[in-house]
Amino acid sequence: MSAALFVPVGIFLASLSVLSLFLLLRARYKAERLRAHLRIARGETEDIAQILIHNPYPFIRLSADGQITFSNPAALWQFLGLAEEGIAHPALAGLEDFLNRPGKRPLTREIVIEEKSWHQTLIPVSSGGASSDSGGGLAVYCYDVSERKVFEKQLEESREVAESANRAKSDFLANMSHELRTPMNGIIGLSDILARMDLGEKPRELAGVVHSSARNLLALLNDILDFSKIEAGELTLERIAFDPRAIVTQIIRLQKAVADEKGLVLEALIDPEVPSFLEGDPARLQQILHNLVNNALKFTREGFVRIEASYLETDEQGQGELRLRIRDSGVGIAQDKQHSVFEKFTQADLSTARKYGGTGLGLSITKQLVTMMEGRIALESQEGKGTLFEITIPAPVAESAESKAMESVQQAPGGLNRQAGILIVDDHPINLLFLRNLLEDFGFTRIEEARSGQEALALCRSRPPFDLILMDCQMPDMDGYEAARRIVDDGTAQGRRTPPVIAVTADAMAGAREKCLEAGMADYISKPVERTQLVALLETWLSGMAEVTASNPVFLETRKTRKEKEPLMLDRARLAEFTGGDPEREREIFALFSENIEHDLEALRKALCEDDQEEWEKYTHKLYGSAANIGAQILAGLCDEAQEFLPENRAEKQAVFDQITTRYEELQRIFSESAPTTRHAQAGA
Repeated sequence: MSAALFVPVGIFLASLSVLSLFLLLRARYKAERLRAHLRIARGETEDIAQILIHNPYPFIRLSADGQITFSNPAALWQFLGLAEEGIAHPALAGLEDFLNRPGKRPLTREIVIEEKSWHQTLIPVSSGGASSDSGGGLAVYCYDVSERKVFEKQLEESREVAESANRAKSDFLANMSHELRTPMNGIIGLSDILARMDLGEKPRELAGVVHSSARNLLALLNDILDFSKIEAGELTLERIAFDPRAIVTQIIRLQKAVADEKGLVLEALIDPEVPSFLEGDPARLQQILHNLVNNALKFTREGFVRIEASYLETDEQGQGELRLRIRDSGVGIAQDKQHSVFEKFTQADLSTARKYGGTGLGLSITKQLVTMMEGRIALESQEGKGTLFEITIPAPVAESAESKAMESVQQAPGGLNRQAGILIVDDHPINLLFLRNLLEDFGFTRIEEARSGQEALALCRSRPPFDLILMDCQMPDMDGYEAARRIVDDGTAQGRRTPPVIAVTADAMAGAREKCLEAGMADYISKPVERTQLVALLETWLSGMAEVTASNPVFLETRKTRKEKEPLMLDRARLAEFTGGDPEREREIFALFSENIEHDLEALRKALCEDDQEEWEKYTHKLYGSAANIGAQILAGLCDEAQEFLPENRAEKQAVFDQITTRYEELQRIFSESAPTTRHAQAGA
């Protein structure tokens, strides 16, 4: 029995011994591995500690209660006395709240200690050293950014100095161009008058040279002014409906004389797919085209200059791009010079300026305008074989009341017919006389007048349609807006051609143009009306060119622009557009002006006394138009300013009324004292 039990017991004991030995060996193996890991960890910790100790940037370890548990020599050196001061040291100021905040995340901040700037990173850690979101201590790492701060401050100061210098340069250019434009306008006006007077062939030729040279100089000044505005960031773009065909056609007309003089063919090819109305800035687009076409004409000795227009739709929502190509058969541009032609004050080579003139600003301005429109400009050229400029500008199709109103107007057929019937509508005799004189000077003979919207409407209903109507907007009884609306409605209802109604108004503020077009007017020209503006407008609406269906106020001159010029007490060049330089006729014009202005001044005084805002605005508007038309610039400026006063500005109204009266008396003295020999001198303020 005992022998039978001995065998199983022996086997059990042997198995137990083997198992014990296995477990012992396994435990020893795990212990060795753990010791190995600890040695590695200890070594890594020592390595990290050595890195932190020898790191030139301060490192500080804080416990959960804010006690410093480790700091490297850099911390002790940079923050002397840190160990004694503990968390009260400025480097650790404000950390109590961070240590006690639940859900902490790493944080960076900037601190200033003894005029030195530090960038500080705060990292929450657990007691074991691993990153922790709650509880545990805090690791603080700093590095000195004082030099960087000094550099940034110097950089900012340098930037401000550069910007100030750039502003000063732009202001200087703008002021100088304005100062020079004032006498230039006088030279241009008077030389134009001399060239048209019966002085003999040689004097007339010399006057023409003076006039041409003055215009070239004015073009250069305008380039400089535009460039300074772009650099100063003062140039803004409009976004209104416009007719691209009208703009192209306008450029052809304006440059045709130059092309004819050089024996060049100037033509336009407009794709039928180009929409009738697009959205954008028509004035700046015309400026771009003018610069490119003018450039092409300048550098083309024989052959042609061509404008090609096409349109590419980019989606089904009316978005698309207007593509304009200006192609010429001129001298071309060498390959190695093409990269620089868009740079300011740069031309292909030094001989270009001597041979062809110019500042080298035109193409630079063009490129900047295209860029402002979010468009693209490209150049292809081969020396001796001509040049191609291509501009592509985003221009969605316009769908507005403005475009519909413009579409309703049909262009008078035929060429620029001096027998065209023109109706002038204005309630002021001076304005009627001025426009009639200009039209007669251009060779028109069938001119009729109306002194109110009601009278104009009656004339339109009682006779065959006029070919063109020049309509003042501010009139008693029925204003120009209502008269235009009824004239257009009558034509639509009767199925007959509606004559183009052109707004002639002193209101050049934002929204005035849209108000005119909403009333069914076809175009807009601001007072005082300039001879060149009126010529271009008549050519647009009475030329009969098939591609022209509508126009935009290409020559719209805002009040802001007018005020940029130094005003004159009396602009003799402007007055001469009335009189042709005849002293006797000047006296007749001023007598008519005085008769009307004295009535208007009395009405204005009454409106002031009775606080009648409507009458105040009505008569300041009338006085402005009359004064501007005869060249009384200072008086016109005061009347223009007076239109802006609100009912509560009674003291300002009284002050400006007194100034208007004083300036009118000074104007009377100028006319009474001027002798024929000094009749053409510019009278200063």
